[in-house]
Amino acid sequence: MIPRTTSRRWGGACALVLLLSGLALGGSVAGASSRTPANRPTHISSGHLIQNAASAIGTYEWFVAGADDGQITLSSDGTWSSASHCDAGSWLTQKSTIALSDLTCGGDPTGETFMATVGKHGLSSSKKPGSFLYPYYSYSGSWYAIKLS
Repeated sequence: MIPRTTSRRWGGACALVLLLSGLALGGSVAGASSRTPANRPTHISSGHLIQNAASAIGTYEWFVAGADDGQITLSSDGTWSSASHCDAGSWLTQKSTIALSDLTCGGDPTGETFMATVGKHGLSSSKKPGSFLYPYYSYSGSWYAIKLS
């Protein structure tokens, strides 16, 4: 049996992934604007702007599946990019959970999704990493990022 708190947390995480996927694919999500993903604000059905956690904005050294994958930058406009690879996309937070979508890299038509917890020193940690999923390749694993600035 899955503990109730875990069930709730994954339910919220799944909702974030669905919202983020819909926005990244240019879809209309509960009244979202039709502007390009890089400058489109995200709205919920009540019309309130979803605010990304200001504490998540910055530059990180990220580690995916145990390997140092260079630096990523999360910008205040809800976009992110990798300095070393072609990875880039949108990000959003709900409370302390962050979701990153990556639709620009790896030849994966379904995109990739990264989930983690926003903390004082980064996104998740080596001891409690977040998770990623590449659905097209049926590949998943853990990741975390250390905040540099």
